[in-house]
Amino acid sequence: MEFETILVLCTGNICRSPMAEGLLKHYFPDKKVVSAGLQGLDDYPADEHAVSLMQDMEIDISVHRAQKVSTELLKQADLIFVMTKGQLKLLEKQWPFVRGKAFLLGHWQHQEIPDPYQQPKSAFVYAREMIITGIKAWHEKLVG
Repeated sequence: MEFETILVLCTGNICRSPMAEGLLKHYFPDKKVVSAGLQGLDDYPADEHAVSLMQDMEIDISVHRAQKVSTELLKQADLIFVMTKGQLKLLEKQWPFVRGKAFLLGHWQHQEIPDPYQQPKSAFVYAREMIITGIKAWHEKLVG
């Protein structure tokens, strides 16, 4: 599968997708990686737990600003990752053209990645570990 642009989505674009964006840029350094939210909180920074967990891995997402998903972003993306089956359903219902290029980030593990929003740091650690597992599996399938 040839792809240049990866779009990663979550609900608000302040917890899971900014972490996933930072990690995807690390695993796919030659690709364009963008994140957005299905109910994006425009211009909000990433959650402080997400920022500190990424800093622990020497990935800086401190300059991240949330944005809401748009038809334009979806059209530009060659590969779209979402966190839950509900998000995938919503995406395919609202933008049918994403079928075939939108997948669960945890697809290969048959897992959804729960939203750690307004939860303790441990919920963010759990989400980060699931994101890493998902990205590693995709990396294996796409790059080998």
